[in-house]
Amino acid sequence: MSHPDQFNGELAEGRRLYRAGRYDRAKAILAAPARVGIGEAHELLAWIALRCNQPAEAEAAAGHALDCNPSSAAASLVHGQAFAALGRTGDASQSFARALALQPGSCDPHFGLARFGDPLLAKEILARAAALDPSRGDILLELGRRHAGDKRHDLAVPTLRKAAIADPASARIRFALGQALIATGTHGEAESVLDAARALDPTFFPAHYAYARALLAQQRSAEALQAMPLLVALSPSEPKLRTLIATAILNEREIARFDEAEALIKATLSRQPKHAYAHQIAEELASMRAFLAIDDAYRRKPRPTGWRRNRAETTEDLAEHVAGELLSATIAPELFSYAAIGDIFPASTYAAMRSHLPPLTLASRGAQGTLYEERRGFDLDEMERADRPLGQFWRSVYAALESRAVLEAFLRAFEADDHVATLRQHGLVVASDVRLLCDLRGYALGPHKDHFSRLGSIVFNLPADDSLGEVGTAVYRRLDGQVRFDNGIHQPFQGYERHARMPYLPNSAIAFLNLGESYHGVDAIDRPMERWTLQYSIRIERPS
Repeated sequence: MSHPDQFNGELAEGRRLYRAGRYDRAKAILAAPARVGIGEAHELLAWIALRCNQPAEAEAAAGHALDCNPSSAAASLVHGQAFAALGRTGDASQSFARALALQPGSCDPHFGLARFGDPLLAKEILARAAALDPSRGDILLELGRRHAGDKRHDLAVPTLRKAAIADPASARIRFALGQALIATGTHGEAESVLDAARALDPTFFPAHYAYARALLAQQRSAEALQAMPLLVALSPSEPKLRTLIATAILNEREIARFDEAEALIKATLSRQPKHAYAHQIAEELASMRAFLAIDDAYRRKPRPTGWRRNRAETTEDLAEHVAGELLSATIAPELFSYAAIGDIFPASTYAAMRSHLPPLTLASRGAQGTLYEERRGFDLDEMERADRPLGQFWRSVYAALESRAVLEAFLRAFEADDHVATLRQHGLVVASDVRLLCDLRGYALGPHKDHFSRLGSIVFNLPADDSLGEVGTAVYRRLDGQVRFDNGIHQPFQGYERHARMPYLPNSAIAFLNLGESYHGVDAIDRPMERWTLQYSIRIERPS
């Protein structure tokens, strides 16, 4: 655009002052060229008004710029920004579309149109803008957010990685990347990325909050609790912070702070009575307290020094046979109540189980989550779709083992009926489930007590012969002698000694009550093998 010579200096000086952030001085300098109808002066005045949070003034100045030069892409762009600031998204979209038509090779009109135009076209437009200038972190951030909003985290993560490279000083980009990584379950990297976001902007509450979530996802509740005071200082009235702190307390099993957790949950529900997650953790806290009640009763209750009942008569009925073996099992008195049982199934049933082991091609990886990558599990519906007779066989096995007869025999064998009665007083019931599993080389299960949502378990061993005895379930003793409510938290092998091991033998089982010092696990499998088991669990749950 050509200007009268006497105004070139004012425009240049006004532009310099605008870029330096000296907006009042820039406005004064630009007033003269604006009065004589120089469009660029009006454009600069519009940008200054936007920077000063004066959208109405910005819209008027941008309109004057377009009056001076209707074909100015820059004027259309700032007009769109002004409309957007005023909440006039339709006008903003039209202005950005006009700017894009006038200057199709520019990123900014693409960016504006993507944000305020047709949402169905937004990602396509943003991708074009990012291709025009890959160094624009803001554009890549918006594209990554759109992918994340569509649950396409496989696209969001690489896009946001590029954004972080393009703008390494942006805390918001790293926050968005951390959120996307959390959504993909990559919590370790998310922690690192979010920690960097916190360092870039120590006052950015969302980054601190997401960082604490990443720690919780890695079962590092103590570290998450250490991060809470800063979160409270940054946003003391944030409702979701109450549930986060309560979650950390429960995950850390800090019994002394359970009342604090309950108060935080109640405070959330008093303001948001339909807060689903608050109701969920309130139920979890109630379940923890119920479990602690029966665990305390178990520890106080004198246990026999070991006993064996009369062996039941042999039967080919699977449920009756297993129930009889449970009722005639010898219960070990040391550490906690457990029993090693041989010939747990009728011989013919065991042979049928071995001949019906499914191919591993039907298995899903990590049957219990990311802690068990070397574990394979099976879905009965999937199995039945692939091989109907195979699926029907295992469905009949599951039904027999999940029968009331087996459950009642377990409770009688371990004298747990009084614990069930206590749970009932807390509004809880027990039910059983079974899963067929196969563990492969590299699988290991550190010493742990089962989650407080389980009352007891049976591990049925399904090997072909006795050559793999060393991969049986082991019972561990805690070396420091401490009594901890750490159910469900897997520990390193250091700090524990193996008290006993139930060899992995054909047609055998270990049954145990998940109370007292019920630490158990499996030493690492260090050679190629398939460790087949049926896992029977007695769950503690709320009636449906």
